[in-house]
Amino acid sequence: MGKVHQFAVLLLSILSISLTASAQTLAPVLPEQGPPHLQTSTVLVGGRHVYTIHRGDTLLRLSQRFLIPPGTIAAQNHWRVKRALYTGRRFRLANWHIVPAGFDNGLLVNVPEQMLFHLRNGAVTQYFPVGAGQPGWETVPGDYRVVRRVEHPIWRIPASIRQDLRAHHLAAPLYVPAGPSNPLGQYMLALNKWHLAIHGTDEPRGIYRFPSHGCIRLFPRDIKRLYPTVPVGTAVRVAYQPVLLAQLPDGEVYLEAHPDIYQLGADGHGADAMALVSDWARRHNAETELDWLRVRSVLDHQDGVAHLVSRAPLASPLLTKGDQPLPKSRPLPAASPKARQSHPRPVIIQASA
Repeated sequence: MGKVHQFAVLLLSILSISLTASAQTLAPVLPEQGPPHLQTSTVLVGGRHVYTIHRGDTLLRLSQRFLIPPGTIAAQNHWRVKRALYTGRRFRLANWHIVPAGFDNGLLVNVPEQMLFHLRNGAVTQYFPVGAGQPGWETVPGDYRVVRRVEHPIWRIPASIRQDLRAHHLAAPLYVPAGPSNPLGQYMLALNKWHLAIHGTDEPRGIYRFPSHGCIRLFPRDIKRLYPTVPVGTAVRVAYQPVLLAQLPDGEVYLEAHPDIYQLGADGHGADAMALVSDWARRHNAETELDWLRVRSVLDHQDGVAHLVSRAPLASPLLTKGDQPLPKSRPLPAASPKARQSHPRPVIIQASA
């Protein structure tokens, strides 16, 4: 009986070690974290724009193009969100965004910001709006790398997603062939964990939103532009930073806040937003340099764009490397009908989509 007991204890120990190892294998590789604090970025992208409304424009389409939430566009122009736009109206748009600090080379996705930045030696070479994972199907923060580049992928749908589709009374096939109705789009960058991928989409309305089952979606035109510039082995960081802070070379301080879509806290680890900014001010001897009413307003409104929060006025904010101005006024491209295309050498991929 004693030997049986010893064998049972040994077996349970082995199982415990095995389960622990499996859990460690499944855990995402997160960037190293010290005590909760705001990192200081030095890079803003965006600018001020004047756009003349054209026929067919909507707040959603303006939002996707200029990377400004629809409610913020309405607030910037004293417009009601549900009010239709009319041709000839001029909208003034300010779409500065802070590039998260601490990552200099590769693809950087900040989930709450709904943006992807392509960086080389700390400089932003291009940036795009993205669609990220919906709550319950979160895009997992962490450090990844590109392991495959695929054109015309076939989507083999994971069992968990098929189950979710059936629960919503939607078709749940085993796979979706390459073509204009494939949710992976025409190009895909497969990452090394979690069936995670960066890819196009057949539903552009989901960009600059949270519609996916964890993957990172781009407009077809944007993934077509990004794809040739990203070789296998490229580093990818998925960040979760609803609150960002930048101090530019002239000393001006900008603050940007987004809704905490996954309820993970202002730093992705449960921290309070005002506590983070207060801690930053103490560590940088800047308590008297910040306008705390502006700080509170930015954190309360979470309007998704960067605001000057230092006391000194700045008539024309200095934009550092990474500025990518958009044309002031031209019609937005109309959504093209799904046309039949030839798709040579499709590749079957299992991804979260």
